[in-house]
Amino acid sequence: MASWKQGKIKFGFLETATSGGTLTLTSSSLQYQILTGSANHTVQLPDATTLLNGKGIAFSVVNSSTGTVTVKLNDTTTTLITLAAGQGAAIYLTDNSTTNGVWVPKTGGSGTVAAGVVAFAPGVT
Repeated sequence: MASWKQGKIKFGFLETATSGGTLTLTSSSLQYQILTGSANHTVQLPDATTLLNGKGIAFSVVNSSTGTVTVKLNDTTTTLITLAAGQGAAIYLTDNSTTNGVWVPKTGGSGTVAAGVVAFAPGVT
């Protein structure tokens, strides 16, 4: 693990071995999350009301495992994006007025974004 801070934003990365469980992010979680191993795993986004709004706040989730990584909103039931092995996504917070917030994922590769979860701007994948 390596990290550094600039103002209230904590930069750095954390590697987590996939285990079929859930990695729960918080307002103090590191920006880059790298998942390794061979099992499926879930990443739960933090309570959006604890984060700054519209300041480029993002988490990057990289699936370096051979399983599937599912990113869920704070309610633990709503899937934002599913990442196959080798895929990654930068996930930007655009509205922090509710605990789930509005997150806009930008994928590398062909991650599957859940229908109806977020509105996308033109050119955003």
